[in-house]
Amino acid sequence: MGKLTVEEANKELEDLVSDKNLSLKDKENKLRQIIENLDVSTHGNTTVLYSGPIEPGARGTGKLVKEFKNNANIRLLDNT
Repeated sequence: MGKLTVEEANKELEDLVSDKNLSLKDKENKLRQIIENLDVSTHGNTTVLYSGPIEPGARGTGKLVKEFKNNANIRLLDNT
């Protein structure tokens, strides 16, 4: 199985949910397979995923996070 688009992954999920013949373990395995094959590549702006405490100060992560939030060319996901 190659990389899945969002639409293909959603279809796979619909099929998974509606299949009453699969055991819970088989459903788990199928879900893992869908996740592993989901295409998460993006084009355009840089995306930064961030999670954790924000340290204050000039050298802390707080300054860096603030710079990311103020940069229109960077998408910051800080509520992961």
